[in-house]
This record gives sequence, C-alpha cells and structure tokens, in this order.
Amino acid sequence: MSSKRKYLREQLAEGDISQARFTAAGDFQRKGQIKIAASEIPLDKEVFCPFCLKTNRLQRFLISGKKGISQSRAECPECHSGMLLRTVLKDWAPQSFAEWVFNYKGFFRKVDFEVWKKALSEKGWAQSFWDRYKQLKADKQEFGVSESENTHSESEIDEAYEAMCRNSEKEAAGSA
Repeated sequence: MSSKRKYLREQLAEGDISQARFTAAGDFQRKGQIKIAASEIPLDKEVFCPFCLKTNRLQRFLISGKKGISQSRAECPECHSGMLLRTVLKDWAPQSFAEWVFNYKGFFRKVDFEVWKKALSEKGWAQSFWDRYKQLKADKQEFGVSESENTHSESEIDEAYEAMCRNSEKEAAGSA
C-alpha cells in the first residue's frame, strides 16, 4: 500500500511547476514558466545584476529552498549578490538605474567600483547614467541633506564622471 502512495506522490510532483529539478550545471532540467506574484514570467528571460552588470537568464538568479523557489529573493550567479526579485525583473533604463543606485544605501561599498564603472561603459550607459546621478546629487545637496551615508568615494565618482566626459568629447571631435 505504501508503494502506491509513493507512486502517486511522484506522479503529482512531476506535474507540479513549483518542483525544481536541476542539472549538474545548476540549470533547470526543463524550460517553462514560473508563477511569481500572480504573473507568469518566462525562465529564459534575459535579466542583469545591478551589482556586477552581467546578463544571464532569469532561471540562474532564482533561489530554491525547502519550500520551493523564493517568490521575493534572487541571487546573481556571477557575483553572488542577493537582491529582490523585482529588482532583477525590472526593465532598466540608464536614468532609472541611476536613481536606484543613488537611493541604494551603501551601493558603492557593495561593488568593486573600477570593475563596475568599466562594465557600465561597456553597456553604453555611462554618459546618461552619470548625468542623471550628478543631477540627483546636486538636487540632494541643494536641499541640504547629508550624503555621506550614500556614497563610497565622492572623489572617485567625480573623477570617473569627468574622465567619461573628456572621452566623449574626444570621440565627438574625432568623428567630426
């Protein structure tokens, strides 16, 4: 009798989408969709980590535990930074990403600034990102709010912004 119950449980688990099966490489065995907050999201959707700016499939970011796949947390497969799943699923523009970074307390302490800055340039977001970030920084200073809690190294950020501006001016002069 117990073998019949075991068989029925196995058959039920096979059809259950919340059951995660992994290959030796850590990928899901079957592709499909996962239901998160009453909406279905394809597991092969390309998303990127805001901390290392590496792009990967959503299924690589999902965290599986005793109760199944986490509905709110994600982890980058490259840098292993934890984050909210809604952060990974957001469709970012450089300006909205700059706002998120600016408002993230301790962001520049969590990332390797030189590597992150290079990845931002390779993504093609450097100019618009730093323009928006500087605008937010100026607005915050205008209202007299202390920003020491939010920044890693102001001089590094200022130097990176100025270097990026000089490079874009050189490129514009070279193409003219």
